[in-house]
Amino acid sequence: MLKIRNKAESNIRWEVQKGNCSFWWDNWTAKDALANLLQGGGRSTKVQVKQFLDNGEWNIDKLNEFLPDHIIDSIAHMEIGDPNEDDFPVWIISNDGNFSSNSACKNSATCLNSSDATNFIWNSIGNALRIKHQQEPVIATFKR
Repeated sequence: MLKIRNKAESNIRWEVQKGNCSFWWDNWTAKDALANLLQGGGRSTKVQVKQFLDNGEWNIDKLNEFLPDHIIDSIAHMEIGDPNEDDFPVWIISNDGNFSSNSACKNSATCLNSSDATNFIWNSIGNALRIKHQQEPVIATFKR
């Protein structure tokens, strides 16, 4: 499951509106998650982008407390959307920003191969139900 999540998250950018996405762990800068761009630890998942907004504008003084100048310069030029709406994800590898399995598989780094999907299904569902998977007869059935 983590393999799938990591592949998908690298292709998601968050559009800031209300600022309810994670400041450190979501990619809302269009570069990567800030936690991945900066060295060091101790970055809480509970810190939200809205904590760095003031009346629909970036609070540059507060950003200066946590980020280097080159990242603040980039953020300062970012548009903030409607503060009454939730932030929303944009699937960056599609033309319209919406996720589809077709757009995911056009990017070979994102497309799940059958062994990833099979392992996920059998490890999380089959094992929990104590279903014994006899791979060879199943494969033979689909090869007919």
